[in-house]
Amino acid sequence: METKIHHNTLRTVFQQNRGMFAYQWLRSWRYMLALLLTLATVLTVSALQAAIVGYTATIQLIYLIGIMVIAVLVGIGPAMLGALLSFLYTIYFLATPRYTFQVDDPEQTIRLLAFLAIALVAGSLAGRARIHAARAEQRLIESQALYKLSQIANQETDIQRCMERMVQTVANTMQLPFCAVHVHDTHGESHIQASWGKHTPDMHIESTPLTIRTVTVGRLDIAVPKTFTWNEETSTLLHVFAHQIAQSLEHDRLASEAAYAQALAESDQLKSAILSSVSHDFRTPLTTIQGAADELLDEEVDWSPEHQRQLITTIQDQSHRLNRLVSNLLDLSRIRAGAVRPHKDWYALDEVIQHALEAQRNILTKRPLTLDLAPQLPLIPLDFALVAQVIENLLRNAINHTPSGTPISVHSRTQDSNVMVYVVDEGPGIPDYQKEYVFEPFYRCTTVTDTRGSGIGLAICRGFIEAHGGRIWVEDNPAGGTKFCFTLPQNPPSEQR
Repeated sequence: METKIHHNTLRTVFQQNRGMFAYQWLRSWRYMLALLLTLATVLTVSALQAAIVGYTATIQLIYLIGIMVIAVLVGIGPAMLGALLSFLYTIYFLATPRYTFQVDDPEQTIRLLAFLAIALVAGSLAGRARIHAARAEQRLIESQALYKLSQIANQETDIQRCMERMVQTVANTMQLPFCAVHVHDTHGESHIQASWGKHTPDMHIESTPLTIRTVTVGRLDIAVPKTFTWNEETSTLLHVFAHQIAQSLEHDRLASEAAYAQALAESDQLKSAILSSVSHDFRTPLTTIQGAADELLDEEVDWSPEHQRQLITTIQDQSHRLNRLVSNLLDLSRIRAGAVRPHKDWYALDEVIQHALEAQRNILTKRPLTLDLAPQLPLIPLDFALVAQVIENLLRNAINHTPSGTPISVHSRTQDSNVMVYVVDEGPGIPDYQKEYVFEPFYRCTTVTDTRGSGIGLAICRGFIEAHGGRIWVEDNPAGGTKFCFTLPQNPPSEQR
């Protein structure tokens, strides 16, 4: 819960800053109130003396109560005036002889002077206690406001929202009609980060620099009347607020730099991982292609047509493998950069599956294949090439990581407002604790012994499916092995193509 700021207690801080007219009026009002309280006190004393005879000295102690009340309510100066007027009233109306400022009795003179001294001291002490109490209350308000600013800085992760709440807190705490934070950009120009309230032409804009470690990151603007006069408390409070705002801006800058540095580190890590992972994958097809080409170009050997065809087929297969590896790396880069934008049209999903199976016909010839497609699948909006590549990657993954000759099946179903496809194998399976990681780039399960592939095919599948608004996951095959599943929405939200 946010700390509640009581604005009315700042009156003692700003009461001297309302302009000369307001200051004179307030001063006159204080002394007028002191006169009224003094008059009420002397009338009370006179009435008591008329009703009770013989207790004059005791009754006159009521003057001290009145003077202390004046000191607490309106200050030391009016209390001193009340003490002096009470002293003069006592001499003139109550001391003997009456109606004169002469006192014949020495004892009575000493008593009246002692009364005056006690009244002045009591009024002074009460007035000072009032001042200290007001200052203590002011310090409490400052502490509460600073605590609230620190809470805002800790709660808000968005710097725009953080600055908006901070300027509102500063304006409410200092009773300002307008407050704004200007921030310097990288070119040294300032722009408004956040503002609260409005200011009129008859107001003056006071600016306080937002400085942190001798570096000025912006300024804090407040609107005040043109007759506004600064005092030490107001200036100190404003500078403390400015320092807290500057710290929040600096913290956001450091957080942005840290995030940027982390992004660079992750990018470097990704590049290193790519290089270490694909160096062997690139080298293998290139070496095979180079060896086959060298054999074909060797004029000293007369190769048979069958062997030449075999070498040409090897070059073709390895070229396709190399092209697929490069395409996967480019696709992964697009996914990491958030640049995958499916170009959707309405297709039947069984056509996409048939196209993917035809593209992988050569590697599926030695595997028993079961195709179980739901009848009358609806047309769904999708990017034909991307979804086909997902299915191809799942088929190659099943072939690469299952024993030769084990069956593979492809199924499709409708599920609520989605269409689901799953590719099932009967291989060694994936441990439960590794299932959440198999879609990470370059991750290999501990059960994998075949090192073919770059380890990014499943990461590409996830990127393409999520770009369609679908979901992809892995399950255990009840008959043993693994089942990779993904869904595509039948009626996704309209997208800008």
